[in-house]
This record gives sequence, structure tokens and C-alpha cells, in this order.
Amino acid sequence: MTHTEDKTKEEEAEVREPARPSVPVGVNDHGFEIRTLDEAWRWGIAIARGGFFPVLNTPERVITVKQLAHDNGVSFSLIAMNIAFINGRACMCGDALIGIAHASRNMEDFEETMEGEGDELTAVCRIKRRGIPTPIIRRFGVEDARAAELLGKDNYRHYLRRMLRMRARSWGLRDAGLVQGIIAREEAEDIQEADIIAPTPIPAPQSKSQALGDRLTGERAPDSMRDEPPVVEAEDESQDFTLTGESERKIGKDERAQLLKLAEEANVDGDGLAKLIEEVGAGKTTVGKLGADAFEKVWARLLEIKEAIGG
Repeated sequence: MTHTEDKTKEEEAEVREPARPSVPVGVNDHGFEIRTLDEAWRWGIAIARGGFFPVLNTPERVITVKQLAHDNGVSFSLIAMNIAFINGRACMCGDALIGIAHASRNMEDFEETMEGEGDELTAVCRIKRRGIPTPIIRRFGVEDARAAELLGKDNYRHYLRRMLRMRARSWGLRDAGLVQGIIAREEAEDIQEADIIAPTPIPAPQSKSQALGDRLTGERAPDSMRDEPPVVEAEDESQDFTLTGESERKIGKDERAQLLKLAEEANVDGDGLAKLIEEVGAGKTTVGKLGADAFEKVWARLLEIKEAIGG
């Protein structure tokens, strides 16, 4: 074996060797240690897919609840197990709100009483927050419920005392700054539809891979992108088409978007991607018309290129 051959094999070994080691995931007293938005997004996907918290069915909700837990100084699980989204508001059962207030260690004292009878019946919530000498006192009575047109509702007819108490508690804990503005579920259920302000959708900025998708497919690539190689699901056979003389299932928008993202990470431009598509035997076609078999071959080639450049 010549010196030149030895050198060539050494160079090939350097190309195959990953350019950077994987970073271990940190763990602290509150679970996984999230350092970047990318880590938070991947962690959110895992939690959402786990199904333990049905209401947290998207990574966005998981990340938001994680932030709520951080802001309140409590564990993620305490918020995740009790939070709900009702009438456009994030809320928690009134009993869970007390748990959050205690866990925050900012509440020195908490007392609830009922005063009066009949139309004079009133719930009183007294809260002493650490560092504030004056107690915070909030009241909610039958006359307040009547003015808000709540007395005719089933929960008020059957559980009047509890509903009055939950209202006073929700106001008191929020005003004391112990629950970061989260309202009691019992209060959220009373919100009228007209009071709900629908959020204005914010268009996501177009990434390089999405711009590449626009040019190659003639349509805007979707904003959602998964972190792992996507699974190509079967579609209606009427959408099948032939690329190489053999029927293949057409890939979906998410798969196209993920392929474009990987091409961007591998520094493969539009012309290079078109050449790869030809090399795998799909002919002169676009990403938007790739079938499942051709998609997997192009994906594998892009991974090789990305690894070779140390991506």
C-alpha cells in the first residue's frame, strides 16, 4: 500500500467522523434542563406525543406551560396536571391555585370565610403575601352573582357557596400576584362568548428552506417542521402517479418541507437538489412531485452530505 493510498483513507475517515460530539441533556431538580428554544421545541414534541397531559397536545402549549411553571416557581407537572383552556383563557381548578400559591413560598397566610345569609351571603378571601404588610381581601356575594347574571346557572343553583368562594379566591390570588394571572376554572366557565377576544394569527417568517420550497414546488412550504425524518403515510390511491414506471405514493407537504429543511442544512441549493433527484432515478421532477421511494433515497443522500460537511 502506497503512501498516497494511506493518506486517501485517512482523509476519508476524517470526513466520516462527526465534526462535533452530541451534547448531553441536562437534568435538574425540576426535570430536564432546557437551554435553547430548539431543545424546548423537541422536549415539547415528546411531552405532547406522550399523552399524559391531554390538554397539552401541541409543543406550543407545552412550552407555554413550562414558562408558566417557571414564572410561578413551581414544578411543570403541577401546572400540567391541572391547567385547562376554557373560553379562550388558561385556567386551573380553584383548589389547584392554592397549591401553586403555597408552592411559590410567597404566601404567608390564607383564610376563607362566608358572611351573611340569603341574598347577603358573601364569600371572603383574605391573603397575606410575604413582604407586604397589608392583607389582600376580596369578596364575592350573591348580589355580585346576580349582577353578573350567574345565579340561573346549574353550578350556582347546586353549589352556590363553592362558586362564590372560588370567585373570591380567584380574584384574591391574582391580585396578590401569586398565580401569574391564571384564573380559576370556575370563573373561566362563566366568561361570556362576547367577552372572548380571538387572538390575531401571526404569520411565521419564511425560512430559506421555505423560500426554496416556493421556487421548487410553486407553493408556500408549510411552517410546521418535524425534528426527525418524517413517516410517509398512505394516501388515496387516486393520487398515485408514476415516476419511474412504478406507482408510488405522493409525499405530503410536511415531508416536502422537511426535505427542504434538510437540504438547507446540507448546503444543497435548488440546482443541487434537482440533480440529486435525477441521481436517485426520479427523473427531471420537482420536490412537490416526489414519491415515497424517491423521497427516502433523496433523504438518505442529503444526510450523507450533511454528515460529510460536519453538519
